[in-house]
Amino acid sequence: MTLDEAREIDEREIGQAIAFRRSVGMLADEGWVRSLQMNPVAEERNGIRMSGPEASEFDRRIHTQLDVAPAVQAYGEQHPDEWAGAWIDPIAGGVNVRFTGHLEEHRQAILALFGPGVATIQVHEARWTTAQLDAFNATIWTPANLRWIKDLDAQVLGGGARVVENDVTLTVAIPAPDDRVAARIVKRLDGADWLSVEVKVNPSLALPFGALSVKVVDAEGRHVVGVTCELVPDVAGAGGDDTVRDSDESGTCRWERLHATSYAIDIWGRFRQDRLGSGRVRVPTEATALITVTVRR
Repeated sequence: MTLDEAREIDEREIGQAIAFRRSVGMLADEGWVRSLQMNPVAEERNGIRMSGPEASEFDRRIHTQLDVAPAVQAYGEQHPDEWAGAWIDPIAGGVNVRFTGHLEEHRQAILALFGPGVATIQVHEARWTTAQLDAFNATIWTPANLRWIKDLDAQVLGGGARVVENDVTLTVAIPAPDDRVAARIVKRLDGADWLSVEVKVNPSLALPFGALSVKVVDAEGRHVVGVTCELVPDVAGAGGDDTVRDSDESGTCRWERLHATSYAIDIWGRFRQDRLGSGRVRVPTEATALITVTVRR
């Protein structure tokens, strides 16, 4: 590994640590993070270096998730007529719960499950119970409604009941902007009071398909086994999640069904730390594109 490559890895680790710390409400100052990277007595949690007090607080939060949350969940499921779910506060480490009624009674009952100071419980009022949201959500996934959504030229990406928002979400993708899609889906499902629809634009949905074969060779023309081929499409979303393949025993990365558009190709070595080569290719409609990429050993 070269000095420049080592520096690149170090900068990547610094960025990952800052992002993680920010996500859980910890001090994310770059100078502080760098000092911890150099501190020989710093502790490590989830691959992130922390001071002693930070590590202790992080352990407390994990304890809450592993020990307190399951007991709260079990209690809530014993009261299905009012139970609306629970979630962990990633910053404070406490447990938040939702009920549709008798909030104080439920709070006292949950606190009684633990010793003094063991759990921090926040109780919030909800409009819908978990059972109601699950019933609402089930209406989305009927064959008739899925066919109707497909007829809008929309692709369902996911969805389900959300505890924090106390609603049901549905995410769909469409090939071109259309402000009417979300409202039409809400109206179809009679979901004005409980459904949140997120619409993403994915131009690749309008693309036909082809195939691609990437032959990876070294400077002497010998095939290279065990490297990773990564595609970066010109059209956002093309290829979906299937843009990374490893070369087989013949040194080839193959895609049997791939959106017909242009792609940049990066060839990576072990652990994706070394980029060994690159190229460009256009995948034709209903045909196979063949390309050879020469890499350094």
